[in-house]
Amino acid sequence: MTKQLSKILLVACTLGALSFNAVAKENGSPHRGGERKDEMHKVITKLDLTDVQKQQVKDIQSAKKQQIQALMAEQGDKKVNREQFNALIQAETFDENAFKLLQQEKAEHQEKVSLISAKSMHQMFQLLTSSQKQQLAELKQQQMEKRQLKKDKKKQQKDNAEG
Repeated sequence: MTKQLSKILLVACTLGALSFNAVAKENGSPHRGGERKDEMHKVITKLDLTDVQKQQVKDIQSAKKQQIQALMAEQGDKKVNREQFNALIQAETFDENAFKLLQQEKAEHQEKVSLISAKSMHQMFQLLTSSQKQQLAELKQQQMEKRQLKKDKKKQQKDNAEG
């Protein structure tokens, strides 16, 4: 009975996740990384970088990509991690320590990726002149204000729909 319940729960969770993903795509929600990449591209074009700066940015981004790919190769197959997670879920008894270990490995991997990204962002920031840094700060402020307006508008629409 417990195995059947576990399998049903696993199927329900999987279908829920797939449905959520499909709805997000239908609503035009881009993948977060793609959205950030587009934002960065817009910012870089607005900063009017020199050709040398543009090449340096490309070099930094290329190095970042190579480091992350090497880290991914080092981590191994994601399918193995999913299979381990599924095995935990489907087991007769839940092994909390094994789950914590899997989560810890995942967190350590994410920390390494974040560190690589932060270092490359720092390197790119250091390429900017003081006037470009000032312009970047202004662009970031504008983006924050734009996000806040969107957030306020969504809240207002939600409030209007409820009221």
